[in-house]
Amino acid sequence: MQYIDGFTNYQALKNTFTPPLTPPAELSQDLPDDDYNISNDILPVYNKNDYSTIPFLSDILNTDKVVIIGNWIVRLELENDRALVLNKTNSSQYNDLITGNTNNPNILSFSTEDDGIEILNQLDNGVSVLSIRLWCSDRYAKRANDTRVAYNGNRKRLHMEVFYRPAFVLFTLKCNATAQKRFLRIWWKDWGGIVNTTYMDLRYNVRCNKKTSFNFQGNPNGQPGFGGLVSNQPECQLLAYQTTRAFKNYTFIIDFISNNHGAGHVEISDY
Repeated sequence: MQYIDGFTNYQALKNTFTPPLTPPAELSQDLPDDDYNISNDILPVYNKNDYSTIPFLSDILNTDKVVIIGNWIVRLELENDRALVLNKTNSSQYNDLITGNTNNPNILSFSTEDDGIEILNQLDNGVSVLSIRLWCSDRYAKRANDTRVAYNGNRKRLHMEVFYRPAFVLFTLKCNATAQKRFLRIWWKDWGGIVNTTYMDLRYNVRCNKKTSFNFQGNPNGQPGFGGLVSNQPECQLLAYQTTRAFKNYTFIIDFISNNHGAGHVEISDY
């Protein structure tokens, strides 16, 4: 990276994230319900522009949200649902890339839903931009998310989320549920909580037969092949899929339960 004009100091994007607030000591106390009306609660909203929620992505991007893959400099813009690509032979135009100057004919623009690695391979092989999409006729599954909250009283709740997030060179299917406790009008992670899964329906096909179909119904706890499942903690999460190939279709439904914060499920699907 140090040889690219306009880029002199590498720093991983994850090093720029604001650290979470330190919970107050009082959070460990047994806080009884009060007169708080949960119907007025501001529910959490999925933030598609949050790079920190996608494992590994913020490790490989620099602070300009750029990564070099082979002969190509790639800038990801989740907020614009696009990826900008510049050949390394034109690295002197790096500033045009990070400012999004698509008037520069050397800067190619793609959707984050596109199969980026295949596109870069085809560009290396001299395939024209107009012909790239002809390599496979399979549909692209759309990005999706589902965020829900289940309450136990008005001091404790279970925050659940699932998302499929295409990012051109990295495609991620992930879910998590967090036990939370309210104090000072803020919902904090409750370290006294324990969250687990009770059932999961996970099915998907990867585009262009790049991977065999996957189909599982049951509780992933203790099942081989789900090494990414973290449970029996205040936050239960599962990185169900993360690789360089996009989905053709998918369904992901997962049920969560906590010791005393509520229970519920989240689901997304695109077939």
